[in-house]
Amino acid sequence: SNGWTVFADRGTHCRETKRGVSCGRLDGAWGLAAHPQRGLLFVSSFGSDEILAFSLDKGKFRYALTGDLDCPEGLAVLGDSLYVASF
Repeated sequence: SNGWTVFADRGTHCRETKRGVSCGRLDGAWGLAAHPQRGLLFVSSFGSDEILAFSLDKGKFRYALTGDLDCPEGLAVLGDSLYVASF
């Protein structure tokens, strides 16, 4: 491996959990923020109004954050908090 993980601009990412299947839809990847302590990379999805979390080590989808987001753009991690710039 060359150390790079490529995230497609569009696509659905899913993972099986004990409760079923968890999915997030990446539509217009916009912002990135790494959380090294948790081993996560957050990617804002402008078109689907979600923040997708991927593992830093393998780039595998972990979960999606949804809620009161409108075209999320910028992301920042400070301490244990994730900050999102959204319309």
